[in-house]
Formats: sequence, structure tokens, C-alpha cells
Amino acid sequence: MPAAYLDEMTWSVTWIGGSVDRAMAWQAVGRWFESIQVRCLGILEKVRIKWIILKFQNSSNRTHSRSQMLQTYQTNQGKTCVAFNGYEYIQHKLNLDETIQYWRCIRCNKPDNCPGYAKSPVGTNDLTVTKGHLHENNYAAVEARLVKEKIKKRAREHPNELPSILIQAVLSQVKPEALMFVPNRLALEATIRRERKKAGLRRG
Repeated sequence: MPAAYLDEMTWSVTWIGGSVDRAMAWQAVGRWFESIQVRCLGILEKVRIKWIILKFQNSSNRTHSRSQMLQTYQTNQGKTCVAFNGYEYIQHKLNLDETIQYWRCIRCNKPDNCPGYAKSPVGTNDLTVTKGHLHENNYAAVEARLVKEKIKKRAREHPNELPSILIQAVLSQVKPEALMFVPNRLALEATIRRERKKAGLRRG
């Protein structure tokens, strides 16, 4: 098929395989370049927007928590976790001189493989996020997780308190949007019994 191309040396337009009106050829080339430019700008705009979003997420994540106590809890495997800005982190490792604790996102394993990472000086409540997450934060889900920890703690501190009263006392302080993430009462009662048994306390 005939194809138009731009001769950069003479700035003339030639129609391969035939002749064509110079003005029409220039219009064709102009439309082609305009089309390419629009597509390139579209791609660049998408890249720019994505970069802005990532930059915003990272900048909002790279904050310090000096004004509040970091909320920590233990997993069933005995590993320490920390909740911060609607995300959960699990203890990863210490630096060589054991002055910095490193944390990774609790969803670091499959299927999420989230690269979220943070660090904190040992013995302080100052946590800095060093790598952003691949998922949104969820304050309600984190609060629900902490509810279970509060129930465990109260079960140990008040061994004679009835499970139903204990649960009601804790849940009365939970935000409505977090209640949907809290285990049902039977599961919470089982948690209380397990915790008291583990601590060698009387079962409620």
C-alpha cells in the first residue's frame, strides 16, 4: 500500500508508489503526529496520576507516632504485632546492634504479598513507615482485632467476671462500623475460656 513519510533532510513529503497532492500529504502526516502525541500524552498522564497517588500514599504513610501509644498484641503463634494508621504490622527482625525493630505488613505472605514495611527504635512508640502498602488501610478491621485483645486482657485481669458481662463491657466501647468485623459471642466466650485456662485462672 502507498505510504507517506517525512524526509527530514528536504522537509518534503513523498508518496511511495504514486504521486499525491502535497497539502493532502502534509495533512495526513500532521494528523498522524497529532494522534501519536495524544496517545503519548494519555499514557504520560496516566503515569503521572499513578505517580501522584503513590507519592501521596507514601507521604501519608511516612508519619511518626509520637503522640499516641502504639497498640500491640500477640498472634496465636506468640509473635508481636502493632496497629498503626489502619494497618497491621508483624515483628520481623532487629538491626545488628538491636536498637531498631523492623516490622512488615501482616499481609506480607501470599496471596497479598504486600511489601508494607516500618521501623521503630526499640523501647519507643515512634514508628516510621518506610515502604507503602498494596492495599487500603482498614481502621474498623484493626479495631475489631484489638477488641479481641482487650477481651483477653480483661479475662486475665477479672477472672471472676461472667463472660457475657465482660463481652458487653468491651463491645460497648466499640464503634458500630467495627462490630461487623468482631467475632460472634460464642467465639468470644471461647476466647475467654481459653485465655483463663492458659493463665491458670478459673473458667468463667
